[in-house]
Amino acid sequence: MEAQLQPLIDTIKAEGIEAAETRAAEIVAGADARAAKIVEEATRKAAEQLESSKREVERLETAGQHALQQAAR
Repeated sequence: MEAQLQPLIDTIKAEGIEAAETRAAEIVAGADARAAKIVEEATRKAAEQLESSKREVERLETAGQHALQQAAR
């Protein structure tokens, strides 16, 4: 009797492992996709912040030059 149950137990075990591996792969794929979106968003925000900073530097340089010209008069 035990010899007859062992193949069934092995089959159930293999199916369980296969299902768990499939689910794990789905979870990893989802996590990878979320990570890629987070990195993309962070990169976009960093580029926007850099542009904003460059514009602010240009504005301050222009204001400084005008102030120097005004002071020279």
